[in-house]
Amino acid sequence: LAVIVPYVQTRYNLIENPIIESVLAAQKAILYSEIEKKTRHAKLYKVRRNELASSMWLRFGNIIPQDEARYCQLQDRNMFGAEKGMCQHCRERVKTVDHLATQCEKNVTSRLY
Repeated sequence: LAVIVPYVQTRYNLIENPIIESVLAAQKAILYSEIEKKTRHAKLYKVRRNELASSMWLRFGNIIPQDEARYCQLQDRNMFGAEKGMCQHCRERVKTVDHLATQCEKNVTSRLY
């Protein structure tokens, strides 16, 4: 423990004794600064600058259900390479992002334990 505290202070430029909150904040700051240096990776994190604008369509509902369905289909295609396989956890439903994130009970219980 005597070696860890000075290392964390030097690594994250912390002046005071490191507490968990300050170390986590420093880690996030360094991570985001490294990501912003990469042009393609930075595009994913542009919404951090204006979170209100990025979530506006969710609050005001200015996206029609047909567009939302198309976006979900594109997301599934991009994640799974257009392969229509069954869920590897429950083997009952088609593998989609929505199913894996919200509907697959076996996947949820395996993450809790």
